Amino acid sequence: MAPLSDEHSQSDAYDRFAFEFQSGRWLYNECEQQACRYMKWNVDALIARACTVLEADECVQVKKMIEGSYNRAFLLAFNNNKEAVVRISCPVAGPAGFENSVFDWNSDPGNPVGVPYILMENIPGIDVNQRGFIEIGAHAQPLFDDCMTIEKAFETVRFSQLGSLYFTEDVSADLQKQPLFADNMHLSTEALRTAASRYRIGPLVDRQWYRGGRAAMTVDRGPWPDFVSYCLAGIKLELAWLEHPASKSEPFRRTAMQSQRLNRSVLEMCSKVIPLIIPAEEYMQPTLWHPDFSAANLLVSATNEAHIQGVIDWQHAMIAPYAFQAGFPLAMTYSGDMSDFPLDAMGLPQLPDDFDQRGAEEQTLVREQQRLAKRQKAYEMYIKLFNPRRVAAINLPQSSALNILPFHISRSWSDGVGPITEALLHFRDQWEAIVRIPGTPCPLNELAEAEMQEYHDAAEQSTRYTRALDALNNKLGSGGDGRVSAQLYKQVKEECEQLRNEWDEERDGGPFPYQDGGFSFFLS
Repeated sequence: MAPLSDEHSQSDAYDRFAFEFQSGRWLYNECEQQACRYMKWNVDALIARACTVLEADECVQVKKMIEGSYNRAFLLAFNNNKEAVVRISCPVAGPAGFENSVFDWNSDPGNPVGVPYILMENIPGIDVNQRGFIEIGAHAQPLFDDCMTIEKAFETVRFSQLGSLYFTEDVSADLQKQPLFADNMHLSTEALRTAASRYRIGPLVDRQWYRGGRAAMTVDRGPWPDFVSYCLAGIKLELAWLEHPASKSEPFRRTAMQSQRLNRSVLEMCSKVIPLIIPAEEYMQPTLWHPDFSAANLLVSATNEAHIQGVIDWQHAMIAPYAFQAGFPLAMTYSGDMSDFPLDAMGLPQLPDDFDQRGAEEQTLVREQQRLAKRQKAYEMYIKLFNPRRVAAINLPQSSALNILPFHISRSWSDGVGPITEALLHFRDQWEAIVRIPGTPCPLNELAEAEMQEYHDAAEQSTRYTRALDALNNKLGSGGDGRVSAQLYKQVKEECEQLRNEWDEERDGGPFPYQDGGFSFFLS
């Protein structure tokens, strides 16, 4: 999400400021990308509601804080010295679901504001990226400790089902009767006892399960008792979508990636393989975790010790198996090359052997990078010393490939089956190590030679195309769906046209991606 500085008083015209996406432009499909993020809402009605909730006479300032692919956040300041943050979801975000606010919320698009909104307390501080890991320096220990504390809280709470979190009154009567937590969960604090009555697990709130014509389909969207049920529901949804008339004309999909026949074969193979390779129960306990525990979503104090003040952007959070939630946190992951630093006897990065021969400016940079690399290694050591279950979950041979399957299954017709066939072939190669019941044959061995070759070809093509797309984005400095900063748009657009002439469909695994009408993750 990009920080913005636009400020408006109540008398200003709000159209572009409040309703339009202003954090960048797209190299292709730009009109459609803007349209799916345009959201007109009643600003005056929201301000009136906020004044009532905050007991203020007037709102003296509206400032756009951040703007992401799915939401916009505005800071409201009032004449009684109070502040609040309002978050507005864009149409591309998918169905309105549970939002937990401090002050007020409304998930009904028919409310006076005209859109679902959440009015939250303004958490003091800035995100870690804004302050910078380097600048934090010696003040980083609280950040390190707070990350550990938060993650420990995530994994100690065991839920009863897989799905999304709702207020109890917002789910069906049948779901209201189901407990929030697992039967063996000890409610040791008042907060847990309050949550046990206030919240329930309900259907999955995930855009992938509702996009296009899927929203009108009567299918099982959860909650589910286990991972197999979750995956099988996703497979049934996509198989039903293949039979839906609208699938034949689905816009912005990768039309050349595979036939419906291959898509169906791969999905049916998933339904045979997945139940046979589920990890042991201790790794599959339903667990709530932040979906993107990265530096951008951790708010810390702006100066001195970097204590975490809050964690933002919970939109895609779901209750899922522990093994697929408890990965290494992005906030502690070193983005450089760890091999630049020799390791000491404890496994911690040390300064390079030629450090003393480098210039003063380069030495400063190297020291800063070493500190960041050491932070990752220290966090790894902490997990290894005090959390053997998490280490075992991270190292499960099927974990990473199994984890990505629900997402790729839900987008198999739009994106292609390459990532799924790659995962299936990985399972086949690791079969003896991952199958739950020794001696159970791998279902992929039942495929005819020609069909197995199709699986290999799909995986190989997907790998080539992903590699070429990543290289293209690195050259252009573009993000998802070809998004670039508005300031650099003209320059990058010219570079894009040059690179289009150099693109080779056979070598690169598919058509040049950035052309109007081409595949789009957000539009498909």
